Amino acid sequence: MKRIIQLIYHSEPFEMSFDLPLKKAVDRLHSKVGRTAFSCLLSQGMVGSVSEEKVHVQRVIPMVQNSFKPVFVGSFRQEGDKTVLSGVLRFSRFNQVSMSIWFGFIILWILISLVFVALKPADAWFFPLGGILMFALGVGLVKVCKWFSRNDKDWLYENIGRAINTHNN
Repeated sequence: MKRIIQLIYHSEPFEMSFDLPLKKAVDRLHSKVGRTAFSCLLSQGMVGSVSEEKVHVQRVIPMVQNSFKPVFVGSFRQEGDKTVLSGVLRFSRFNQVSMSIWFGFIILWILISLVFVALKPADAWFFPLGGILMFALGVGLVKVCKWFSRNDKDWLYENIGRAINTHNN
């Protein structure tokens, strides 16, 4: 069970620092992040929201949908003469909740079906197998989708850094 929780709720620390004033770093990143996926119809880009208190950015690739891609969630802060962007990479909250419901329902299905197997073994033996297969399908889906988005962390790190360190503002 601990591995399933880790699979769904794992978050990875993400931090960058810049030799810029806080306001300038926020403005630069805000100018490079689109509000919706429609801003990235022809080429990949960053989509989300940017403010000093909350940054929520994800990579969008045209014609590709992966709900299990990492999303950066964090905030800016000033440390001396440096601006620091820190947060975590994780699944969206919607995906965390929906996969928790999925796995919770499957576990409940398996437990109830084991009761039916105990009562009528000849008639209900395949019910727990269906639950186990659905559980394996959920784990497989999450792992395959994570594999497809394996480069998103590096891509986000590079593109956030490039957006803030731009010298043409």
